[in-house]
This record gives sequence, C-alpha cells and structure tokens, in this order.
Amino acid sequence: MTIEDTRSPARAQHRTGAHEFIPFGPFSQNISTTDQPTAATPAQDTFWHGTVSEIETPWLVKGLLPEVSTTLLAGQWGIFKSFTLIDLAASVITGNPFAGHRVKRTGGVLVLAAEGANTFGSRIAGLVKEGRLPSDPQPFAWKSSFPSLLAPNAFTELEKMIVEIERQMLAKWNVPLVLIAVDTLAAATGFTDENDNAQAQRAMNVLTQLAARFQCCAMGLDHFGKNVDSGTRGGSAKEAAADAVLALLGERVLSGEVTKSRLAVRKTRHGGEVGREIPFTPRTVVLGEDQDGDPVTTRVIDWLTTAGEKAAGGAPRRKWGKSQMTLRKALLVALAKKGRKVAPYGAEGPTVVAVDQDVVREEYDRLVVVNSKDVKSEADAKRKRFTRDLEASFVAELIGVRNKLVWLVLPDDVAAVEAASAWSGADAPPEAPLSPN
Repeated sequence: MTIEDTRSPARAQHRTGAHEFIPFGPFSQNISTTDQPTAATPAQDTFWHGTVSEIETPWLVKGLLPEVSTTLLAGQWGIFKSFTLIDLAASVITGNPFAGHRVKRTGGVLVLAAEGANTFGSRIAGLVKEGRLPSDPQPFAWKSSFPSLLAPNAFTELEKMIVEIERQMLAKWNVPLVLIAVDTLAAATGFTDENDNAQAQRAMNVLTQLAARFQCCAMGLDHFGKNVDSGTRGGSAKEAAADAVLALLGERVLSGEVTKSRLAVRKTRHGGEVGREIPFTPRTVVLGEDQDGDPVTTRVIDWLTTAGEKAAGGAPRRKWGKSQMTLRKALLVALAKKGRKVAPYGAEGPTVVAVDQDVVREEYDRLVVVNSKDVKSEADAKRKRFTRDLEASFVAELIGVRNKLVWLVLPDDVAAVEAASAWSGADAPPEAPLSPN
C-alpha cells in the first residue's frame, strides 16, 4: 500500500536516530543506521501582509484536527478513548474518513502507550477483521516505555527515539509520521500534583515541541474529572495550550454500561464546528477462542454519521433471545447464591454484582437438556453450548465478562438482581477492585 506525503520537501525530510519500537506486523530490523540526524527546518515566525496567500487551514482530519497541532482527546474512564484513538490511526493510515470527516493527510502513527500497550494488538486485529485496516503490516507503531514528559531533557530524549521510528517508516513504507499520541497524559507524566498548572504546561510544551519538530499532530489522551462540564482533570493549562480538544461523552448506568456515546468538538482554534457532537456505538467483535474455549473479543467504533443512523439512535434495543434464556436463568440463580460486589474495571469503575463463571456453568448444566449417548458426550455438548451462549450474550452486550467473572448489564436485569437480596454477602462492603487488564 502506498501512502503519499503531502508535506513540503522541507517537512518531509528524512530524520534518523536510534531506538527500538514495536511495529504492527513483521518488520525487518536490517535497515542502515549510518545516516546522521538532520536538523529540523526552523519554523517561520514572522509574516507580512500580502505575502501569505494560504487562507485554508492545513488539516489532518478536516474540521477536527489540524495537520500540525497540539491536541487533546479527553473523556471519563471506560469511555472508549483508546478505541477511538486506534480508529483514528486506521483512518490516517488508510485515508478513510474518521467520524464522518475527510482525512486530508495520510501517513504513519506512533502511540506512546503508557498504559494498555498489551491491548493494542487485539484492538488492531479487530479493525483488520472488520476490513478497516489492511492485513499486511502498516506504519503503525506503539511503545510501552519512554521518558516521562516531565523528565529533564524529555523533548531531546523523545526526539531521538521518534526520529528512528520515523526513519524506519520512511524506509519501509515511504511515509512520514503524521500522528503522535500519548495514552494517557497522566500515566506518561506521573504528575506529583495533577492540579499544578506549571506541570501541566510543561507536559503540553513537550507535545507542542514534538508537533513542530515532526510537523505532525501531537495528541494527548486525558481524563475528565467527575464533573464533565469542568473539562479535563487537573490543571487548566492543558486545555488552554491545546489547539483542539475532542471530548468523548456518554451516560453511564450502574452496571458500568455506557449509552449515548458521542464525540464532541470542545475546542478548536482553526475554524472547526465547536459544540458539534458525532454519535457512535462501540460494537463487540469476536476474534476467536482462548485455550479454555472462551471467546476472545475486542471492540470497534461505528460512527453514526448519516441522518438515518442518528434518527434510529444507533443499535436496536437489546433483548434476550429465546436460545439465550437458559443462560440468563442460570446467571440469575448463580448471582443469588454466590454473587459478590466487585469493581471489574478498577477503583474508578462501577461496582457490580458478579459471579464466577464456573458457578454459572454449574447452574447452566443443571438447566440445559441435551441428547447424548454417554456422560462424556453429554458434558462436552453442554460445554460447547454454554460457550456459544456466553459468547453470543457478550457480543449482544447482555452480560459483562472480565477476569472470569460474569454479571448482567441490562437495566431490568440489574434491577432484578438488586431486588433479589438473597445472594451471600450482598450487604457487605464492596471487595477490593480487581486489577484492570
């Protein structure tokens, strides 16, 4: 796949350095490192009326992200920030629209993944399975270790590392970096005081320097505070320093489910539509099965950009199918007997009443009837049917599954579990949250 660089020759110059990185797909390391780093072209800082003819903003994604800019993608926990970032990456690599907006410049992507780096492979696999990213290796790299944005000489050290990554992208795909993202700012900085505007400004200054050095969009993923209207958590300097701020919004119910998901244009200095909201639905994709026969899943973002999709309000109302009712009954019984309160997504996530998957399986085996010639065949048939129903219910977003725990998601089901206060320990204090993975 060939992706053309639309930057000027000065912007598209080769840059070199030395550091390792994780590419998407196989990549040969046998690339010459004899070239020396080249100096960045100094940015023009004086302009005269009558000499500047370009009035149109050079965009990376038209109306959302300027080509060379410092930006934020913000939202509360569990609001699909990383999934949205990966969807954006696929768009700028392929040139396909992002959130219904035209991609004006294509090229490579680097994510400095201070958290969740081990999930990127499966999430990208979901895009490949859905045909949104080619299956052959693409100019998409992510790193799990790198200097803190607040470290002494942070920009210098990051520049050396990123120069080498871009050099490899140029050598392999003949494309420059067009997007550098930091996921998340809090994890990549280690703020000693998140409300300290001096620290926030230092972190944003590094992003601004990277954007200018590599003539690209430098994006920080950030968290909102408890009050979404107040914007990003901590120092106000972050939003003040950004050229554009995109906000991921949604409404969360007690089970942790997010509804009415949407991307909002919170701020832009370049003529975008501030206040515009673009709805989307996160859809579960099954990638295969693990060694226990359980489904391996991920999510992809489906943007609702047409009038018909918006009027329909996204996906149809979820409900249990006839074939899944046995699992629902088994889960309700298991929750009543051995359900316990946990926070499956970590301390900041919701507390739900969940039960071990093996307990659900025991109740399911008592309820389901299969025709088999012997005990072994019967057990095998029940296991397969349970796995199939569990996978179908998870994909349909009727249940939550994490760390071998299962819980109900639909509001009516959650209410039924809360009303049936017969489960053991239901009135006890919530357990310590599980470690997110």
